[in-house]
Amino acid sequence: MHIYLLYFGAGIDVPYPSWADAAYFGSALSFVVGAYFLAKSVGFGIGPKSKRFSIVPIVVPIVIIGISAFVFLYNHQYDTSQPLTVFLDFGYPVVEAIYISLALIAYLSSAKLLGGLMKSAILILIVGLIVQYCADFSFLYGSSRGTFILGGFLIYSTCVHTLSQGHQ
Repeated sequence: MHIYLLYFGAGIDVPYPSWADAAYFGSALSFVVGAYFLAKSVGFGIGPKSKRFSIVPIVVPIVIIGISAFVFLYNHQYDTSQPLTVFLDFGYPVVEAIYISLALIAYLSSAKLLGGLMKSAILILIVGLIVQYCADFSFLYGSSRGTFILGGFLIYSTCVHTLSQGHQ
């Protein structure tokens, strides 16, 4: 986030891809690890005993990625001379779909732990992850079409994302 402020201060409206994406993509990978350990802490393992939980990690990413691909790829031309942009355009939605599905698994599994005491906290986390996904998708969509502007949903979700990371 702080790297982006330097770009905006230098008059670069849409710094994508930039050095900031190295750290930001790393944070998305960290969210996957965190969501996995959260799901594991509430009883989910690699081989879940319940059939209803085993479908979630397959269906949720497919639905999220499918909707994203349909909206994002509609009338979109990739510039193959920019391989980092192509990688990030696909990488962000895929990684974010994975951590949302892991958080959903944690939510579904948490009913067994302490009588569902953690369910509301995990639900708040899921809402935050979905808001972050929507913000990232709107940024990717707008920057790929040259229509990105600062403001609106992105400002709101950036504040939510920043506060969720402990920056106040």
